[in-house]
Order: sequence, then structure tokens, then C-alpha cells
Amino acid sequence: VLSGSILVSIILAEPYPLQKPLEKVGYLFALFPFTYSFQRHPEQREKILNSCLFFSVLLSGLAAGQFLGLFQSWHSYLTHHSKLLSASGRPFFLATGLTFHHTPFAATLTWAFHIILAHSFFSRSSRKQVVFATGAVLCVLGILFSCSRGVWVALFFSTCLSVGLFNWKKLIPLAVLGGLSFLVLFSVVPEFHTRILSIQFSENPERLLLWKTALRMFQDTPFFGQGYHSFGSRLTSFIRPEELYPNFPKEAHNMYLDFLATTGIVGFFSFCFFIAQVLTNLFRAWFHFHLSESERPWILATLGGFVAFLIAGFFDRHFYMSQTLVPNLVALAITSSIVSAYKH
Repeated sequence: VLSGSILVSIILAEPYPLQKPLEKVGYLFALFPFTYSFQRHPEQREKILNSCLFFSVLLSGLAAGQFLGLFQSWHSYLTHHSKLLSASGRPFFLATGLTFHHTPFAATLTWAFHIILAHSFFSRSSRKQVVFATGAVLCVLGILFSCSRGVWVALFFSTCLSVGLFNWKKLIPLAVLGGLSFLVLFSVVPEFHTRILSIQFSENPERLLLWKTALRMFQDTPFFGQGYHSFGSRLTSFIRPEELYPNFPKEAHNMYLDFLATTGIVGFFSFCFFIAQVLTNLFRAWFHFHLSESERPWILATLGGFVAFLIAGFFDRHFYMSQTLVPNLVALAITSSIVSAYKH
């Protein structure tokens, strides 16, 4: 349904560059062979988990180095997309990992965090619990170094959900630990203090301008939209170039408004239907299926990771980024392979 509504929006729209929009639709269809692969080879889930542990070490170290500017003299891909942390008197940079931007880097690392965290809950080995806990902490550090405020918010609420589903009594010590960590960072690190205080509309006029433009696009073509993934192409038709902020990416920075503007009511509600089906299946599996010890962590991890994706989507176009879309498809394929087995 979602792919169909996207294709309709492309077909009915005024001509615009089609290569990337069609490519993104192709990504969605990868969910089917991914699911089939995990059904045939469930042991592949262990490889995903081990990869998350490996990348928690690699990417947290890389993020720390990027944040501190240790690679600036290298002039390599590690610094190609580096941007100075604004409102900081010190030469700190937004960590981008191996991606082109700090936000998809942090959002992708959030998936690794939730996969590792969920397995730490269900592990019966004290040694593995230490390994998983270390990996989860490293992921959090990498996300902090990214300075992506939207992902910080998504990480907080999705972690509360995961912990609450596993054992709601653990929410209290988590809240205490999280609160103390927040107070320390807020009090001691000026950059963290500034980034937190900037999470308000008055501090983000460039986002508000793009959000309002997305709504104007929707009003212009309310049923099928301007054409999937066309926001950047259509932007100057709805706003004067001199009104735009020159150094700010010319995208909607909100995947829901982006869907509304580019695929209209039909595409937006198809996207909502897709989200509702995913959450319904995940919650039904968690509460009603007699899952094995190896399956429960994946359902919980996907719930946490997908909710983080949905929350972060209010602040950026995560559905349109390959770096953030692919982890969703892999995790959804793993849980689809589990859920479908119980349904049959």
C-alpha cells in the first residue's frame, strides 16, 4: 500500500528528477527477501548482534575523535562532512561517523543501542551482560558526540519504553541514573547545556520556515502531493531563494510533513497505516506470543528502535535516508520472520 501510494504520487506529479525517488521505493521491497532470508537462516540474527557490538566500539571511538577534532589534519572522508559545533568557544565538531551527516549517524547508532540493550536484558551470562552493557554505553557516547538533539530526545523516550516493557520497576533507577547524568552534563559541559536549551521553536527559525513551506506544498496538491522525494526540487517554487538560510539543508526536516507535502493525503495515510501495522504486530507479539528466549530480545529491540525512528522523524527526514531506512528494514525483517512463524 505504501509503495503503491508513493508510485502514484510520482506518476501524477509534474516532472522532476525520478532516480532517487524510485530507488527509495526499491528499498522498501527489500523487506521481502530480507524476511525470507531470516526465516531460512535465523542464525543470521547472531551476526547482526555481533556487528552491533563491533560497531559500538568502532563508531564510539570514531565519534569521540571527530568531536574533538583529532582527524582534522587528515583531510580524509572522516572529516569531509565535519561541521563546527555552533555556539561553542572550542573547536568541537559534530560527529558523523561513516555517514554524511551527524543526524543519520546518531539515528543509526540508536538501532545498535536498542539491539544491544535488549539482549543485555535477556542474557543469563554475567560476562555477556557486562559486554552488552559496555556496548550500550558506547553507543550512547557516540550519540552524545553527534550532538543531534532530535536523536537525543528519541533515545530518551524509546529507552524508557524498552525498559518499561521489560520491567517497569527498573524505570525508577533508570530515571535516577539518567537524571543525574543529565544534570552533570548540563552543569559541566557548556556545549551540552547550549544544545539542550536550543530545543525550542524560537531557536530554530530555519526549520519552522521549511515546515511552513511543506504545508503550503500540501495545500497546493492535497490528494497526491508534489511527488515523492521532491521537496528540495519544488522548494524555490514556494519560497523565494533569498528567504532560505544559505547553510541549512533544503529539506523538510520532518518526515511526516515531507510525506504530506510530497505524497498528499493518500501517501500520508498510507505511511500512517504502515506504522500502525508495524506497531500492532510488534506489540501483539510482545504481549500475546509465547516467544523463545532468543526471539524476545529482537521484538523488544525493534519496538525500541522503531519508536526512536518515529520520534526522530519529527526533526528530520529519516525515512528518506538510506543510512536510517536500511536498519529499519533489517530489524523489521527479523521480527517479521518471527511473527509470521507464530501466525502460521
